[in-house]
Amino acid sequence: MKAWSKGLFIAVLAILATAIPLAAARSSSASHSAPQLFTYVIGQGILCSLEEKACPDIAMADNGDMVALNGTGTLSTHAKSVTGGGMFVHVSSSGHELVHGTWEAKDLLSFVSYGDATPQGLPANLFGGKAVIHVSLLVGGTVVHDGILTVYCVLGNPPHGAHEGVRLVVQDVINFNKQVSGDTVFVK
Repeated sequence: MKAWSKGLFIAVLAILATAIPLAAARSSSASHSAPQLFTYVIGQGILCSLEEKACPDIAMADNGDMVALNGTGTLSTHAKSVTGGGMFVHVSSSGHELVHGTWEAKDLLSFVSYGDATPQGLPANLFGGKAVIHVSLLVGGTVVHDGILTVYCVLGNPPHGAHEGVRLVVQDVINFNKQVSGDTVFVK
C-alpha cells in the first residue's frame, strides 16, 4: 500500500473492521505462539479509491503478457490455512484478452510479516508482509491450472527492494514475475 491520507485511513479502518472475523480481533491479544489471523485484500474495495493505479493488481510475464487480478480472504499463520479468492484476466502483450476467470486459495505455503503500519503513521491493525498461496485458476467454474500467488504489502518494515503488488506463477504455463501496479494490505 502506498501513501494514503489520514482521513482515508479512518474510513479504511471503519470499513475493513467490519470484514475482519471475530477470531482475528481476539488474536490481537494472543501470544506469538497462537495463530495470527489476517484478512488480505488485493486490488479491490476501499483500496481502489486511494490512488489511480491501486486496482486491480497487475503483473507482467517476460513475454509482455499481463495478468490483472483482485481478491480477498483470510489466512492463519500457525495453522497455515487460507480462504478466499477473486477474479483474474490474462491479456496478451498486444492487449488482447486471452482468458478470464476466478481464482481460489487452496493452501498457505508461507507468510512473513513485515510488521504493523505504525512506521508509516497508519493504524496498528494494518500490516505489511509477503504471503505465498497455492491457488486454483478456474474458467467457467472448471479448474484449468494451479498456480502460486505471491502477495506483497510494503507497510511496516519491508526488506530492501520489496515492491507492492502480486506475482503469479501459472505452473507449467507462464510466470507473471514482474509487479506492475496495484495495492494490497493485510488486516489483523
